[in-house]
Amino acid sequence: MLACILAFWTSAAFFICIRCGRKTLFFRISQILSVISTAVIINVTIIARGGGARNVILIPFYSFYLAQRQKEYYRTMFMNVALFVPLGLFFPYADGGRKRSRLLRILLTGVMFSFLIEILQFALMRGETEVDDVIMNTLGTLLGESSYLVFSLMERKTRKGYGNQT
Repeated sequence: MLACILAFWTSAAFFICIRCGRKTLFFRISQILSVISTAVIINVTIIARGGGARNVILIPFYSFYLAQRQKEYYRTMFMNVALFVPLGLFFPYADGGRKRSRLLRILLTGVMFSFLIEILQFALMRGETEVDDVIMNTLGTLLGESSYLVFSLMERKTRKGYGNQT
């Protein structure tokens, strides 16, 4: 839910900054929001969790099987996706690299960050280490990147629309 609210306000800030000609301000805000979303992910997945045993589930999509028996797994999968949406949305704006490889770089960042979290959860005994978490987190990063692409297309159309009015 927090990810959806954050995405809404980001899109609103995006259009305000673009209309006011403050693209640099938006990039700075995106950098700050990237750091905040990373901190939230670390807090939720590692710091705020209690200790436990080292459980490892390496069967892809096993959570879907478990969710048929225990509905709580659906919420967990949704939260794994939602948690990484801001990462996929803000990082492209904050990244100043080449545009061609930017989306692949952001997707790989999401995969590697998710993999690192799973390794830390295993090492620190903080929750289960699951392949499905990496898959769902990657899906969230991809959804965030898709939102970025939509906002970028809208920004280009907005810019072209303003250019035609003069």
